[in-house]
Amino acid sequence: MITRLFKVGDVKLVVKYERVVENSIKTVLDILGEVYQRVQKSGMIEVFVFREISSMERVLQRRALESNVSVLSLGMLSYHEVWTGIPTIYTSVEVSERYGEDLWKAVLQHEAGHTILHGSIVYYISPVSELSIENEYVVFMGVKDYEVTRLLKQIGLGEYQEPLVRYNFSTDDKISLFKTLLQALPLTEDLAWVNNKVRDICGRKGIHPLLLEKFKYQLDKVEDTFERFRIACKWYKQYWKK
Repeated sequence: MITRLFKVGDVKLVVKYERVVENSIKTVLDILGEVYQRVQKSGMIEVFVFREISSMERVLQRRALESNVSVLSLGMLSYHEVWTGIPTIYTSVEVSERYGEDLWKAVLQHEAGHTILHGSIVYYISPVSELSIENEYVVFMGVKDYEVTRLLKQIGLGEYQEPLVRYNFSTDDKISLFKTLLQALPLTEDLAWVNNKVRDICGRKGIHPLLLEKFKYQLDKVEDTFERFRIACKWYKQYWKK
């Protein structure tokens, strides 16, 4: 792979890419730059750019083994990890070709949000809770996705997350649906269809709209990821898993 160093705002991007995607690197930098130039973020970030999703996942699996990571969820459009201490994004041009440029932009900016908010290994070890390990993982992932959408909305980029939220709602199973619901919550005030979708999902589970509004308020009023996780676990156990 080719390795090049770029600077976007105060962020140094170490971009590693297959030669076949060289013409797409400027697009990747422009999309990430929209995020990094709107926040006070410095330091170094790695970005891997692949032609195919399968190649991306093979490298991700190899690096996970090298870092002694035993739990790895595959099947997503992009990834973020900090196994080496450096926030790292994995992306594939195939996402743009298969699903469109708008969705590719959404996933890239979503991962950029993770590098800003969750650039430490502590955010990739699920805290202990009363939930099962599987449900605990889903809730923790959902809380982090909520925080990313919230950040992007705050810096004026929330609208570009719509294709990703729409894609996730169309593909999620019953387990990961709660994760997407959390990811979508910050957009309910801006996008009518998102608000209707979230209310419909909760309605089918017998969750009153007032309980949903209270949950949104509780998440929004705290700033600590792990406190949000505690709130989300309590709500998940009390209302979602009834």
